[in-house]
Amino acid sequence: MGQRVLTFLFVLTCAGGLLAAGSTSAGAASPEGPSAGPSAQAVCREAAGNITVRHRAPVHTGPSGRSPIDFIAAAGRTFRLGGYCDNSAGNRWYCVARCEFSGTPSGLWIWEEYFRA
Repeated sequence: MGQRVLTFLFVLTCAGGLLAAGSTSAGAASPEGPSAGPSAQAVCREAAGNITVRHRAPVHTGPSGRSPIDFIAAAGRTFRLGGYCDNSAGNRWYCVARCEFSGTPSGLWIWEEYFRA
């Protein structure tokens, strides 16, 4: 089987201007992966802005598809962005509430795919 490459770009509005976020990943798009849980390998950044869910989205308690789901966000709901993490599987997760980045990342998280048009 051949590999599928997924490339996308979207823009978040921030107080200081625009924050462009892009991602490229090989293989099938999935929040899971062999090491999809939050770990010391996760790269996290604080960020500010508004971000709108394009599709009905599960909101997780950590930046991983393996983290428990807190609730389901309706399509069209806008969140105040607190930051993001690229987990050890290379997937970007956005923190939308109760964001904490010191130590193990915590808060409420939505996988980047739910913000795509």
